[in-house]
Amino acid sequence: MDDEQTQVPLLLGEPVSDDGDDENAREAHEAITAVAGIMDTPHKPQFLQSQILWRVCSFIIVTEFCERLSYYGVGGSLVLLFQSHLNYTNAQADNAYAIWSGLCYCAPLVGGWLADSYLGRFKTIGVFSGIYLVGLLVLIIGVLPRTPADPIGGGAATRTTTEALVYIGIYTLALGDGGIKPNVSTFGADQFSQSAEGKRAMESFFNSFYAAINCGALISFTLIVSITQYGLPWLGGTDYRFAVGFSIAALFTAGGIGIFWSGRRRYKMMPPTGSVLATSMAILFQAAGKSLRAWRVRQDWIVSAGAAAAAGEEGNGSTCGSSSGDSGSCSSHLPVIAPSGDDSASSSWLDQAKRSHGGSFAAVDVEGVKCVCRLLPFLFFLIPYWTCYTQVN
Repeated sequence: MDDEQTQVPLLLGEPVSDDGDDENAREAHEAITAVAGIMDTPHKPQFLQSQILWRVCSFIIVTEFCERLSYYGVGGSLVLLFQSHLNYTNAQADNAYAIWSGLCYCAPLVGGWLADSYLGRFKTIGVFSGIYLVGLLVLIIGVLPRTPADPIGGGAATRTTTEALVYIGIYTLALGDGGIKPNVSTFGADQFSQSAEGKRAMESFFNSFYAAINCGALISFTLIVSITQYGLPWLGGTDYRFAVGFSIAALFTAGGIGIFWSGRRRYKMMPPTGSVLATSMAILFQAAGKSLRAWRVRQDWIVSAGAAAAAGEEGNGSTCGSSSGDSGSCSSHLPVIAPSGDDSASSSWLDQAKRSHGGSFAAVDVEGVKCVCRLLPFLFFLIPYWTCYTQVN
């Protein structure tokens, strides 16, 4: 067969022969391009890695700036809102805020799982951004001043209605934040290749990304939180201070959603490939199970070896190798088993989950879990740090 017909394409976009013998090569090419998220799209422009930061990721960075400005604007005002509108004590307000903040940091587990397993990052960010905005709008309605004639929560039910709307709003917002927080930074990283130039551009993206977070927090605490504390005399004064402040947050959120959506034709969208968290947990459980079984086999062998040695001593009437110099007299009674796994000093118990060791997972996935395990001491150190930081706030 002609070499030109049987050559496997090595580069994305390299033409594949229509000959039937190249069916496997064609399928491999399509799988690679699908995972890379660069299937031919007539309206999707291609950029150099050095251009992606500003021509593609700028939409993502601005979206994150708007979302963080909104989040910190609301979060920085909640304790005051609980005290002034719901008549909470300082302890009750702090407790309510801590519960809400904790949910905001737990919800990303759900958002990341949905993106990895079903929706993909772009759709997850879009859907949960809409949920986030709905939560803000409900919160705005909840903090509007009410009169006895108000059809929504007027009269004796004013405080109850306000409390219900505020809680519905902030927890809907927390749910929306759970879909944005774990995906927006990784969606930006997806836009770059793994080449040396792509990695340098990715580092610049993360620098700009976290600068946008800090700028959003700075503006939220100097603008939105200031408004929710003192109000604006020409916009209702202190009676409408929370409604005005949260409305500004909602406008930034809506603008961020519009900007994010406007860049959709430029994004490289990776399909969902399965939950990384679920895969990691499966690797840990499988490796632990196999290691435990291997340990039990060794323990059984030690017990059997001891019993066989004792039986040999009783049969010979002497200790192993005594006087006769036969050092193998006892070893002949020991059970022989084949060693399992890799007993080299460099192996890890997690290697038991690799396919090469009889496990079910690719080596690259297992090595990724091993890298995370090496980071655990540093990650555990962050727990007391953030505990103290939260308590100070």
